[in-house]
Amino acid sequence: MSLLHIKYSTLQNLRIFNIRSFRYLDKEKVCIVGYFCAMLLNIFISAHISWCWRLDAIGPIFIAIAVGALMLLSNSMSNSIFSRKDMLLPMLICIILHAYLGIIHQRNIFGYIVIFADIFIFLSLFRLDPKYFTRLADCISKTLAILLLASMIVYILYLLGYNLPSRNASWEDRYYYTDYYLFLLDERFMSNLFPRFHSIFLEPGHMGTIIVLILACQIGKWNRWNNIILIFAMVISFSLAAYGLFVILWFIRLWILRRRMLPSIIVSVAIISTIVIGSFAYKQGDNMLNQYIILRFALNDAGDDIEGNNRVSENFERAYDSFLHSSNVLFGNGRWEEEGGNAGIKLYIYENGFIGFILIWLFYIFSTSAAKDKRAKLSMLAFAMINFFIRAYPLWLAFFVPYYLMAYQEIGLSQSPIEVKTKDNVL
Repeated sequence: MSLLHIKYSTLQNLRIFNIRSFRYLDKEKVCIVGYFCAMLLNIFISAHISWCWRLDAIGPIFIAIAVGALMLLSNSMSNSIFSRKDMLLPMLICIILHAYLGIIHQRNIFGYIVIFADIFIFLSLFRLDPKYFTRLADCISKTLAILLLASMIVYILYLLGYNLPSRNASWEDRYYYTDYYLFLLDERFMSNLFPRFHSIFLEPGHMGTIIVLILACQIGKWNRWNNIILIFAMVISFSLAAYGLFVILWFIRLWILRRRMLPSIIVSVAIISTIVIGSFAYKQGDNMLNQYIILRFALNDAGDDIEGNNRVSENFERAYDSFLHSSNVLFGNGRWEEEGGNAGIKLYIYENGFIGFILIWLFYIFSTSAAKDKRAKLSMLAFAMINFFIRAYPLWLAFFVPYYLMAYQEIGLSQSPIEVKTKDNVL
């Protein structure tokens, strides 16, 4: 029988061509799963994980198109998942901020298309009903935990001496790796007995920082399997920034949960002191913890800074001091092209000026203005400012989404004063 003579009813009887079944799809589930997948992909692209390097430029455009289709589908439902209408001011600031950055950095047409895609993705996040925030945070945490677990298993096999398939790889001719597909080995750490673990992220500090930010929107759930994996991965990253942020987050967590802080401070000081003493005693200080973490708190030769402060280079420090006394202080000097000086608040101000700095904080403040728990909101802003001094990537979705979800947590409000005093086992 010719395909031209196949009856429509025959096609309807075939499952793969059962066209009528599409009307029975759960639109809400399609929208939620599709949107969560889109946000996960965009978070990974913004964090520059090795699997997404080829999507760095065009990925946000296709994701914005997919998100737009999901929003249209959701709007055809009686109860759209994109139902918020109280975020007009944050969106206005978002548009002004992105337009400002596009102008001062002299973007071309393609650059403005990417900017428009980024704005649209922020719009979708601001329109998302807050009742889905917890599920989005859990999805991000569990997805990253599964990825890191697989990555750590392969990393352990490498340490045990297994011959694993690999290839040479580089990112923007700035980072050079041996790529084992599920984890990267940075050439800078190849000579170490135990190369620092950073999975498929650019460096241990990036992975560790993003893990801590995800833990920030998982307060009250740190004893779950996914967050235990995240904490373990952060520990073996040996990232000073991640360790410091995690200690700060520990006390922020107590404040959000309305817990007594003095007992935790005493216990924390005792544990940290034991770890420090042990790092000097074990192998007479010849160990990774002492070298990568403890000794970085030592003062430099000049006695005016710690050894671990590698946020900026000396060349950048001189350029920044000159910039503060120049006419470009408001609008910035544009991209810093030289090696070094590639992280932190000084770099952001140098590149984008103090107007860019003010706009980004207006954006953060008004984005969380509707959060109900003032402690969570204030904690998020303080935590974001602390991290801003270390890694000034405020528009990376890998940073902004965890901040945003952290501010809208209501776990502290969900417990009565009696529960706060009696339930001390919630991590």
